[in-house]
Amino acid sequence: MLDLLFGWRVLGRPVAAPPGIARDRLAALQAGFAQAMMDRRLIAEIEKANLDLAPSPGGEVAGLVAKLFSHSKDTIARAAAAVRNN
Repeated sequence: MLDLLFGWRVLGRPVAAPPGIARDRLAALQAGFAQAMMDRRLIAEIEKANLDLAPSPGGEVAGLVAKLFSHSKDTIARAAAAVRNN
């Protein structure tokens, strides 16, 4: 239940592609994202706006999402009930 209640916070503001995307297209999107996250002008704008930048590799994010979606329906229901009751 803790994974479901707090695991999503690790994701922050994820950028996602639809399921079933072609591997070469996914690789191109991940490479472009990684390159953008190192762009000096983007970093300067983020710092100027006093925002945080902590990108995670696509494989790491995909692994966390898969872990969150791997829980049983019962566990998901219990986590949802815990959130509703607070």
